Amino acid sequence: MDIIISLLTTLNSLSPLAVIALFGLVIFMMVKAKTDTSTVVQKVNDLGTNHLHCMPDILETLQRIEVKLSEEFAYLKARINGGGRPSA
Repeated sequence: MDIIISLLTTLNSLSPLAVIALFGLVIFMMVKAKTDTSTVVQKVNDLGTNHLHCMPDILETLQRIEVKLSEEFAYLKARINGGGRPSA
Protein backbone atom coordinates (compact mmCIF):
# COMPACT_ATOMS: atom_id res chain seq x y z
CA MET A 1 0.00 0.00 0.00
CA ASP A 2 2.90 2.34 0.73
CA ILE A 3 4.27 1.74 -2.75
CA ILE A 4 0.98 2.82 -4.31
CA ILE A 5 0.88 5.96 -2.17
CA SER A 6 4.46 6.84 -3.10
CA LEU A 7 3.67 6.23 -6.78
CA LEU A 8 0.64 8.52 -6.60
CA THR A 9 2.69 11.17 -4.81
CA THR A 10 5.34 10.98 -7.53
CA LEU A 11 2.70 11.20 -10.26
CA ASN A 12 1.15 14.18 -8.49
CA SER A 13 4.50 15.98 -8.53
CA LEU A 14 4.95 15.45 -12.29
CA SER A 15 3.50 17.67 -14.94
CA PRO A 16 0.25 16.61 -16.62
CA LEU A 17 2.11 16.08 -19.88
CA ALA A 18 4.55 13.68 -18.18
CA VAL A 19 1.66 11.68 -16.66
CA ILE A 20 -0.04 11.46 -20.07
CA ALA A 21 3.24 10.29 -21.65
CA LEU A 22 3.69 7.69 -18.90
CA PHE A 23 0.18 6.32 -19.44
CA GLY A 24 0.76 6.31 -23.20
CA LEU A 25 3.91 4.26 -22.67
CA VAL A 26 2.05 1.79 -20.45
CA ILE A 27 -0.72 1.40 -23.05
CA PHE A 28 1.87 0.96 -25.82
CA MET A 29 3.65 -1.78 -23.85
CA MET A 30 0.36 -3.57 -23.13
CA VAL A 31 -0.64 -3.49 -26.82
CA LYS A 32 2.80 -4.67 -27.90
CA ALA A 33 2.65 -7.56 -25.42
CA LYS A 34 -0.77 -8.55 -26.78
CA THR A 35 0.36 -8.58 -30.41
CA ASP A 36 3.82 -10.09 -29.88
CA THR A 37 2.72 -13.58 -28.85
CA SER A 38 4.45 -15.52 -31.60
CA THR A 39 7.16 -16.90 -29.31
CA VAL A 40 4.65 -17.66 -26.57
CA VAL A 41 2.34 -19.44 -29.00
CA GLN A 42 5.27 -21.44 -30.38
CA LYS A 43 6.30 -22.54 -26.88
CA VAL A 44 2.75 -23.58 -26.06
CA ASN A 45 2.54 -25.54 -29.30
CA ASP A 46 5.85 -27.25 -28.57
CA LEU A 47 4.61 -28.29 -25.15
CA GLY A 48 1.27 -29.41 -26.55
CA THR A 49 2.81 -31.64 -29.22
CA ASN A 50 5.40 -33.23 -26.94
CA HIS A 51 4.02 -36.67 -26.10
CA LEU A 52 6.76 -37.49 -23.60
CA HIS A 53 7.82 -40.57 -25.54
CA CYS A 54 11.10 -40.82 -23.62
CA MET A 55 9.50 -41.09 -20.15
CA PRO A 56 9.78 -44.92 -19.90
CA ASP A 57 13.54 -44.68 -20.55
CA ILE A 58 13.89 -41.98 -17.93
CA LEU A 59 11.89 -44.05 -15.45
CA GLU A 60 14.09 -47.08 -16.06
CA THR A 61 17.24 -45.02 -15.54
CA LEU A 62 15.88 -43.51 -12.32
CA GLN A 63 14.98 -46.98 -11.01
CA ARG A 64 18.52 -48.21 -11.69
CA ILE A 65 19.94 -45.19 -9.88
CA GLU A 66 17.59 -45.82 -6.95
CA VAL A 67 18.67 -49.46 -6.65
CA LYS A 68 22.36 -48.55 -6.85
CA LEU A 69 22.00 -45.84 -4.20
CA SER A 70 20.08 -48.15 -1.87
CA GLU A 71 22.82 -50.78 -2.19
CA GLU A 72 25.50 -48.23 -1.41
CA PHE A 73 23.49 -46.88 1.51
CA ALA A 74 23.07 -50.40 2.90
CA TYR A 75 26.84 -50.93 2.64
CA LEU A 76 27.57 -47.67 4.45
CA LYS A 77 25.01 -48.48 7.13
CA ALA A 78 26.61 -51.89 7.68
CA ARG A 79 30.05 -50.29 7.95
CA ILE A 80 28.78 -47.80 10.52
CA ASN A 81 27.12 -50.54 12.58
CA GLY A 82 30.34 -52.54 12.74
CA GLY A 83 29.66 -55.02 9.98
CA GLY A 84 31.99 -55.59 7.10
CA ARG A 85 35.16 -54.63 8.94
CA PRO A 86 38.20 -56.58 7.94
CA SER A 87 39.54 -58.64 10.82
CA ALA A 88 43.17 -58.26 11.76
